[in-house]
Amino acid sequence: MRLPMKSDMERLDIMPCFRDCPVPVTITEPFPGEMLAALTLCTGTGRPCATCNIFLNGSPVTCAMCDASGNWACACNFFLPPGSHQLCCAMRGAGGQCSTAVCPFTISS
Repeated sequence: MRLPMKSDMERLDIMPCFRDCPVPVTITEPFPGEMLAALTLCTGTGRPCATCNIFLNGSPVTCAMCDASGNWACACNFFLPPGSHQLCCAMRGAGGQCSTAVCPFTISS
């Protein structure tokens, strides 16, 4: 399975993303390169009270809202086949800028 590139994400109508968002979005779980039996929870940080758009293997799957401290979390209650996968989070800053974070991970067989 091919992992999506930034150009793939732009074709999916994610707003054009720049790395100059005042508070960049991060993915804290899963860890990059982590081997998992299943993906059950995704967590990260971003701008307080901002909405994070979550993509899996280039397809939008859900949104998560950052709390007042800038933490976000979402349950991932769907089946993923064994192999390589990629989680992406996109967040728009207060000034309209966009920040993205990408995390590759593997589901064990």
